[in-house]
Amino acid sequence: MKWFEQDPAALTALEATLRDCYPTMHAFVEHGAVTVRGTYPVLDAGKEIDRYSIAIKLPDRYPHDLPDVFETGGRIPRTLDRHVFQSGALCLGVREELWLTLRGDFSIVPLLEAPVRGFLIGNALVEEGEKWPDGDRSHGMSGILEFYEGYLGVRTRLSCWTSCTRSSMRKCADTGNARAAAAPSFGTAIRTRSIHCAAFRRP
Repeated sequence: MKWFEQDPAALTALEATLRDCYPTMHAFVEHGAVTVRGTYPVLDAGKEIDRYSIAIKLPDRYPHDLPDVFETGGRIPRTLDRHVFQSGALCLGVREELWLTLRGDFSIVPLLEAPVRGFLIGNALVEEGEKWPDGDRSHGMSGILEFYEGYLGVRTRLSCWTSCTRSSMRKCADTGNARAAAAPSFGTAIRTRSIHCAAFRRP
């Protein structure tokens, strides 16, 4: 059962949040899923500095899984150099890094105000010929390795992410000791030669 079917009040709460915080965005139930569409204002010190047309496809386990976010105005090229997948989904960051940053809460407000806002500001700078404000990770597996090498203080190339799953990272974050708990799991992975998981970047 989908999240909004299991708890209709959660959909009502989402709609209320959009009315209060993002009145130009609306939730639609389509094909058994919820999509939030509209224009998102990028604010700085309370002043709107840019605006994007976006769509957010909420996952079945919302707000516990990362939604797919799309720029729908044709402004951002669908190329890896702009951190956009061929599907049009924005590459907001390494999933585990985002999970730790947001402490597993991918609800609409933290999603928009952290990774989405950062991504769109970065895109606006790139449009002006500048660099992303905090740099950007490499594409594909290299970007994932960069996150884990920095997070664990490891400089050896990892190969296969086996023991340290997302569920274990959630458990670690709940205890506030993610680094200590994750490190033993990576002891085995460090000795292998490649990593196999999806490609995301840090905003």
